[in-house]
Amino acid sequence: AEETCDGKDNNCDADKKVDEGCGQKLTSIAGDNQEGFICDTLDDMEVKVEDGSGSGVDGVEIEWGITELSVDTESATLFEQKTSTKSSGETDNKLTLGNKVGAYVVQADCEDCDEGTPVYFEANAICRDVSLLKQNDPAWDDEPYANICKDHDNLTASGKPKSKPCTGAEGEERWVIGRKGCAMTSIAMVLNYYYGGGYNPSTLNSLFNFLEEKNRIRGYDRNGNVDWYAVDRLTARQVKVEKKKNGLVVYDENWNINVSGSKPLANSMMDDYLKRCIPVIVKIITGKLSTHWVLVTGKVGNNYVIRDPGYRSKKLLSQYGGKIYSYRVYEDNYGGCK
Repeated sequence: AEETCDGKDNNCDADKKVDEGCGQKLTSIAGDNQEGFICDTLDDMEVKVEDGSGSGVDGVEIEWGITELSVDTESATLFEQKTSTKSSGETDNKLTLGNKVGAYVVQADCEDCDEGTPVYFEANAICRDVSLLKQNDPAWDDEPYANICKDHDNLTASGKPKSKPCTGAEGEERWVIGRKGCAMTSIAMVLNYYYGGGYNPSTLNSLFNFLEEKNRIRGYDRNGNVDWYAVDRLTARQVKVEKKKNGLVVYDENWNINVSGSKPLANSMMDDYLKRCIPVIVKIITGKLSTHWVLVTGKVGNNYVIRDPGYRSKKLLSQYGGKIYSYRVYEDNYGGCK
């Protein structure tokens, strides 16, 4: 019987198909250890089946599957569930990554092989970069922000003037983007992330100030606070603010997550969004008792990475004390996939 896989005619029948079906081995030849953005399709994963003499074997069926590891791979897909080798002994398949960052593993299995099966292919899904915008960029630093002026008769806890609607009276001092535009600039970064560019604090400020009788896209209230729904209207709900999580309302009528607004929230509330490459706008309190909005773009270990639109050049949430007091999430219709 041809069962020793030694390259000899063991059954002495002068059959030229020596060792056929015996000692077949599966090996990977390309496509391992790839990295790509979430939801991207990676390059081919290639395998080869060889017989005992090292020649490629035609027509061998390979079964493919995704092995679940540290991430939810339900949204990841393979082009084929089964493939067959060509005359060269080779066959391939493609993986489309899911909508969460982390490790993905694909298994290729050869039932008719005696060695090397299964073969595993590892891939890593990452997020696209979020480009930084600064509210104090000289290109728009001194542009009037919203339609609000400084109220020197009423001061904040940090000693700064509060805001009031401008009336056009002589001597009024307008607030400018460089001093008031942190939330609006964070929104501009989110829109650029989803749309690939086209927004900056100047253009978005102009759009938020725009008011047309039949198409209201006003972005501020009378006190200069961002209307978080403005993005929904601006993008025809292609990008929209999320107000519910697991079916529960996460904000009260004043856009506070807790009534007092003074208790820090659990940072872990951001984790699921960040795993899906959805940036999170968060409110922090600076050392001067002022509120400030920054954009959280990812998590490395226990550190949250931020894009800070303000004057500082801080890159980690921990540099602001690590506590958040409210957050806003804008999702596009593809859940973080572009």
